[in-house]
Amino acid sequence: LFDSTGEMKKTLYIEGIGKGTTSGLIKVEFSPKGDNTWMPDEVKVTTVKIDADVDSNNNDGNKPLQEPSDCAERLYEDAIEAAAPGKIIPINDGSIDSFTPLVLTIPEPLDLDKISLRITYPSSNIKLWTKNVSDETRTPDSVLKSGQYSGDILKGLLGGSGSRTATFWIEGLKPNASEIKFDVDPDGPKKGKEENPAKYVHSDVVMVTPVKVDIAMDGNHDGNIDFKKKADKKYLFWVNDDHDESEFWQTEWLRMEDDVEGTPDCDDNTIGNTTEWFKTGCKRDLEDFTRLHIQVPDFMSKLDGITYHFKFAGSAWPEANIFEAVPNENTGKEGTLDYLKVTEVADNQITKERLLTVSAWGEEELEEKYIKKEGKLSCFLLEGKKAGKGNLIFIVKKEGHEIARGSVELELRPSNNFFQTFKIAEVGKNSKPDRTYKDDFVKKNDYLLFVHGFNVNDTEKQQWPATVFKRLWWQGYQGHVGFFDWPCEPLDLSNPKCYDNSDFNAWRCGEALKNRLVSLNSGKHRGKVSVIAHSQGNIITGEAIKQSPNNILHSYIATQAAISGDCYQKELTPYFTSFTTPNVIAPYPGTTEPYLTGIDSKVNKRFSYYNPDDYALHSMWIFSWEDNNKMHPDINYWYTEGDGKVDTYKPEFGDRFYYASVPSINEITLLFPTDTFKIFSYAAEARASAIGVRPSINNFTSFNLGNAFNYDDQHYSHSRQFRSNIVIIGER
Repeated sequence: LFDSTGEMKKTLYIEGIGKGTTSGLIKVEFSPKGDNTWMPDEVKVTTVKIDADVDSNNNDGNKPLQEPSDCAERLYEDAIEAAAPGKIIPINDGSIDSFTPLVLTIPEPLDLDKISLRITYPSSNIKLWTKNVSDETRTPDSVLKSGQYSGDILKGLLGGSGSRTATFWIEGLKPNASEIKFDVDPDGPKKGKEENPAKYVHSDVVMVTPVKVDIAMDGNHDGNIDFKKKADKKYLFWVNDDHDESEFWQTEWLRMEDDVEGTPDCDDNTIGNTTEWFKTGCKRDLEDFTRLHIQVPDFMSKLDGITYHFKFAGSAWPEANIFEAVPNENTGKEGTLDYLKVTEVADNQITKERLLTVSAWGEEELEEKYIKKEGKLSCFLLEGKKAGKGNLIFIVKKEGHEIARGSVELELRPSNNFFQTFKIAEVGKNSKPDRTYKDDFVKKNDYLLFVHGFNVNDTEKQQWPATVFKRLWWQGYQGHVGFFDWPCEPLDLSNPKCYDNSDFNAWRCGEALKNRLVSLNSGKHRGKVSVIAHSQGNIITGEAIKQSPNNILHSYIATQAAISGDCYQKELTPYFTSFTTPNVIAPYPGTTEPYLTGIDSKVNKRFSYYNPDDYALHSMWIFSWEDNNKMHPDINYWYTEGDGKVDTYKPEFGDRFYYASVPSINEITLLFPTDTFKIFSYAAEARASAIGVRPSINNFTSFNLGNAFNYDDQHYSHSRQFRSNIVIIGER
């Protein structure tokens, strides 16, 4: 102990090794003679340990900490609290309802009036608060920053009234292991040159690791899902409120899919419906599903006692069904849009059944097998079940307690909120817009208006424009979609004039459509309005364009148009020879041009989507458009040829269209232009076939649906674009 110089003074150093606070005596006895005569002295020492505690073994979630009742567990937590990963805490994505508690204890006999507490932590990764996220009194001043605290400020942090324990709350910011260190100087802060022999000698450290569970959807609608993009943390979609069904039509020997009346698809466990034995699902329903991607850190997925859960949080919770997404077995790719583009992938996808429904009624557990380990992507499809807006939260728990979460803001709306309907209540009146359309999701001012045709019932007037919108959505269209609902007639086999009655309505509704186009083509949509008209809808559209000013439309798509080519082009070869009335369409009486001439100055781009074998226009065994046209004049409508030349119309020589319920009694002469629409609809034969079967027509760019999409001579093909599945389109 003493060196050879004879110096009888030696400094020894005391190491405190006790757990917590321990007091004891160090006694020294000296015998001058080396006998039993002793000269004693003693000092009293107290070992002090400040204690910072978190749930380092991750078995208590974010509950307020309590001292473990089991001694072994307490010792184990103390032993691992400074080692990574330490306490696993969720990164705050805005959806968490509790920060992670940390309890600090400063024991006696440390004098709270004298000591100084130093707190150190990486503020870029975590943040300490004196109040929990759920505390309504929490303000920015509640942040506990790195720094030194003493006196009344320190006692305030500890709760005052002599309290030596405080609960702080840890907010996760970035996914990095972070050390939180507490140091105490028992002598407290010194002033000037005042000595401070002790400095910071009492310390404790805890380690926390904020973790991020990645969850995202294609929020910016670019076809990709990126966990790093803020835009992909917010998503808008529609409720799957239609009924898609597949069945085999023996009359056409064809498997067909359609959107029909029935229970909404979101209320069952499958993807679509089928009436066929030994078959499952319907590919048409896939356009009502969207992608959801999740990624769990590798180390977390391998922890014992891990479970996965979904829930919604918010004030107007939606509901959604979750399905497992299948990969493309040919390419090995996962999480792509191939379920909408590749038949093999779609066929596999529709065999999957619902895994769970996320609602406002608590958490739903997802089987562990659906979350991939090694940090790989876990892919799902989401189906909207109930409209609403909230945070879709994915939660990871260890032994029943949350350790991480991720969320995406999801809003679900009824499908009819995504397009605008303009309805004509009765012929002769203007259209009125509905009040369900919400355009806050639209990014461009383009406006596409869909005009339906003959025999479209009320159900189809909901489903078909929704289908138009959905097909455009999946192609990346970011403009507006509208639907022009006019009073067409239903097919009535007991009334041979049902189609011509609908024709008459269409011609007379042209003015209302013109007024709507003029209205749309003002303001932000100017020069950006386009129309797609189907079948008989091209009559109302043609008349509307005729009455409109120049440059009314950016584009016009006439698909399977049920209107004679005579309306746009003179001297077309007739499709039949037994006509009994003159061609009053081309040229139109009093002019030298076709009735709808001048479209090139009204519409910038014009397209005709035609099918030379179209069922309704040409190939139906009876009552096709061509058959109906050849039967003009209709019952009670008549034509008298005055000069014996049926190829010309010269009323001055006795050529006359007229109406009479009985010939020679109560005859009403039909004149141009007053009775144009009646003559076109009921009396005059068109010479040329319908545009929808013609390979070319003046001023239109033609597109063959038969060559491009295999449209054939069956009934289904006349409106297949509204009935069939999107996968067929995607593959072409």
